[in-house]
Amino acid sequence: MAATKGKVCNPKGRGHAPNKGAARIAEDIVAAYKELGGMQYLIQLAQEDRKTFCTLLLKILPNNIKADVDVKGQLAHFFEQIDGLSKGPPSAR
Repeated sequence: MAATKGKVCNPKGRGHAPNKGAARIAEDIVAAYKELGGMQYLIQLAQEDRKTFCTLLLKILPNNIKADVDVKGQLAHFFEQIDGLSKGPPSAR
């Protein structure tokens, strides 16, 4: 049967297999993150290589956020908190 312009030959759609390669890579990334120390690794990264840390933040944040935001000074405060986390809880300082 020849396809007619404007008519779909397979109305139910074609089945697609899940992307197993991408799922495996995601699992490997999580495993590497855990092996490197998890959150402690991210804290160390933020302290030693802020550019890379901020790049990671950009990758996980939503692309479009509709909000009125005043962030003046907030980033500096954020990094002060991260610096404080590496020194341990307040009672240990």
